Amino acid sequence: MMDLEEIRYWVRRLKVLEKENNKMLAELTIEMPVFVHYLMERPFTTEHTTRMWFRPDQLMTSALKKIKRFNRNKLDVEMSQLLLSILDSRDSITEISFTLSDIQDWLAKKGFRHDSSTIRTVLQTTWQLKPVPNSLTYLQYKFGIDGIYEFNSKGRFYTVAQKLVLSLNNLDEFDAEAINTC
Repeated sequence: MMDLEEIRYWVRRLKVLEKENNKMLAELTIEMPVFVHYLMERPFTTEHTTRMWFRPDQLMTSALKKIKRFNRNKLDVEMSQLLLSILDSRDSITEISFTLSDIQDWLAKKGFRHDSSTIRTVLQTTWQLKPVPNSLTYLQYKFGIDGIYEFNSKGRFYTVAQKLVLSLNNLDEFDAEAINTC
């Protein structure tokens, strides 16, 4: 699994070869010394400012975003989509609070049966969330046939901010390149 914050990969989408070239390996072997000379003598277009030569924003490409998006645990994706659907149903929400049993119920309604330890691992290890230390009152969301309902409930709940939900669903940045290619 690739971490969502991973930046060590430089991913580029390359064009497919238009015609097959059986002599490509021999041609690349001949061109190798010229290519190495080019790499050694070329002027740099970026400045070395950190331990890693390139900043994360220089490495982030739409291809890397796509790989990160599809390289996630299925449970992680389903949970983030459930939270996004709650955000979409309410305009004024800036954060969502829920207990472990709430999210188990939401997943069960979608046909996903997972034990609480697996869900807890995603919440606490992957998303870095911590439940409140004591049982407190929070706004509980229930999925119904004709919408999402709100109730006041009591429990040891997790709170996730709107910004985290958007970033988990890869909606935190405007990706003009991806829109233009559609």
